[in-house]
Amino acid sequence: MDDKLYSELNKGTWSAATAYTIGDFVDLNGSSYVCIANNTNQTPPNATYWALLASKGDQGDPGEEIELQVADGYIQWKYTSDVSWTNLIAVSSLIGATGPKGDKGDTGDAGTEIELQNTGTYIQWRYIGGEWTNLVALSVLVGPQGEQGIQGEKGSTWKGDWSSATAYVVDDIVYRLGSSYICTAENTNQEPPNASYWDLVALKGTDGEGAGDVMGPASSISNNVVLFDGVTGKLIKDSGETITQIKAASIPIGYLDTDGSLAGNSDVKVASQKATKTYADTKIAKTTNITSLNETGIADGEIAIFNLTNKDIRTSNVTIATTLGADDTTIPTSKAVKDVTDALVLKSLYDANSILMATTDNTPVAITIAEQTVIGRITGGAIKALSTTEIRTLINVADGATANVKATGAEINTGTDDSKFATPKAIADSILKNSPQGFLINGKIVPSVSSNNLTVEIKGLDGNDPSATNPVYCRIGDNIRSITSALSVTKNAGTNWFNSGSAELATFEVDYFVYLGYNTTDGVTIGFSRIPWGKEYDDFNATSTNEKYCAISTITHAASGDDYELIGRFAAILSAGAGYTWTVPTFSNKNLIQRPIYETRLLTFNSVLTNVTEGNGTKTAQYVLNNNKTVFLNLEFILGNTSSVSSVIFFSIPFAQVGSSFLNVLITDAGTGYINAAAVTESSSSFAIKVSTVSTYVIISTNTSATVPMTWTTNDSFKLKQIYITS
Repeated sequence: MDDKLYSELNKGTWSAATAYTIGDFVDLNGSSYVCIANNTNQTPPNATYWALLASKGDQGDPGEEIELQVADGYIQWKYTSDVSWTNLIAVSSLIGATGPKGDKGDTGDAGTEIELQNTGTYIQWRYIGGEWTNLVALSVLVGPQGEQGIQGEKGSTWKGDWSSATAYVVDDIVYRLGSSYICTAENTNQEPPNASYWDLVALKGTDGEGAGDVMGPASSISNNVVLFDGVTGKLIKDSGETITQIKAASIPIGYLDTDGSLAGNSDVKVASQKATKTYADTKIAKTTNITSLNETGIADGEIAIFNLTNKDIRTSNVTIATTLGADDTTIPTSKAVKDVTDALVLKSLYDANSILMATTDNTPVAITIAEQTVIGRITGGAIKALSTTEIRTLINVADGATANVKATGAEINTGTDDSKFATPKAIADSILKNSPQGFLINGKIVPSVSSNNLTVEIKGLDGNDPSATNPVYCRIGDNIRSITSALSVTKNAGTNWFNSGSAELATFEVDYFVYLGYNTTDGVTIGFSRIPWGKEYDDFNATSTNEKYCAISTITHAASGDDYELIGRFAAILSAGAGYTWTVPTFSNKNLIQRPIYETRLLTFNSVLTNVTEGNGTKTAQYVLNNNKTVFLNLEFILGNTSSVSSVIFFSIPFAQVGSSFLNVLITDAGTGYINAAAVTESSSSFAIKVSTVSTYVIISTNTSATVPMTWTTNDSFKLKQIYITS
């Protein structure tokens, strides 16, 4: 047997239809065999034709892949990760003695056509329609890598026609006016052949003599002008005119326009003297004096105007006047205008803080108004600076009262004093003193998320931070408090704030209640919490991961009894896991409330079911929390075909409960009907569902399980609506 590649000898799975020759390998039922005698349809392990190479063993741990090859007269093997090959069996040992030459066989059927492919690793072959078999590894066909060649010189770059707008670099080649140039120094707008930047590559050659197909007459007269003959552009003829004749006054008749109207409007012909005179005679002749054209009834002194449309001069029906009048038909002279304006009060006659007034007649007089002065006119009097008594009379202030006394907010609330003025501050004080607790009179809550961190701010209604000149007011307790600078609180990502990143609440919208607090040292503070019943600082829990925690901007001097007022509510989401990142929904008037509100929306949460494989079941879990510390809970679970119950069913709740309680649960057996059950307190955060029996009263009898109260299956369900008290 000649040396062959492993890919040629490996015949894959044994087939009764294949003709095998000595050295072929096959697999059958997990064992490997080598052909020791040519055969067809001789099933291994027939020892006459096959030798066992490797028998199928028990299932072992996954082994490392091996490779086989035929080389140096041996079948060799190695692990894929090895470098060296190990001889497995000598090929010669697989070759039997040469037998007698057999008779020539009948001509066989035409062989099956084969095809080849390159997988990138192997060249493979197969009979058309069969399985692919490795023929030879590409790696054995690759010769050793040659040495790296010498770096070639940098080539030039053809840039086409030279352009003043292009930035050229060394070795750029351009074409300019028939010659080519190579750039020797970087440049822009340096036109070749500027030797500082360009070297000549190829110079434009001398223009050659043409060999066109233009044909002329057999003879011509010297100095006669040449004309094209016909429209082909290929024949010329003698015009019969010399260049001297063209330059002379006598122009050939073919180049003259003799039309007196010059209607041809030609740029290639010259108007004759007669045609020019005929055309000019049709135009208006200049006269020494023009009295009137197309006009009648001209009055002496009227202004004449030119009319471009009709090419004439006509009257404007307007005359020059020496005085200002009330008509629209005269134009005053400059003296007439000066005479009138000289009688007016000039700007230079009065300064800033001055006004014009007329007293006994219509002559304006400039007067300057002093500070703290009221200008007016009382009955029967002239315009003047009014005295305090006169001002009091005008504004109907009681005698003896001081005209500039300001009323306080309390006096405005009383509303009985007519002797004082109400200032904006006093009016604001009056409004604020009567505003309800917790209402932002002129401010708003602004929640936002930046870099996964949640910030809650107080802004003015204009969207700006409060300031000393634009404070935001709120009644906290029995006092109006003013916010005169930026006020906010931020809670960064990375913490399970309020336990909102728990299995029950993470990734769900949670409603947070915004509070304003106050103490004499810190002033007004801002905070937010999951609970809506806070009134004083000690109503909240100080642990940041507690469900009753309040995130407060400043607690340096906070003390039990400090007033806190709920001013609104907003929604936010805390992610699960170590990241605990914040997001907020798009806010609307449903999830951002700018007033005191003391309950959440109907919120969705994840009630964790214990001893229940939810699979593709359907779970609905919702809750509402109010300021009476009451939680309204709705829970329903319907089993799918991948759901199951293994033991007593537990479910978790969104807020811890106080004490213990139980409530009715309705279990639905999809096959038989309804079963009474109860939810019984298991811990402060979970309930257990137990089956009940009913006589004269409910008795809790046993835990639910995989078979209690029935064998749980698809479409079985339990439903409950619960009310419990949280701490």
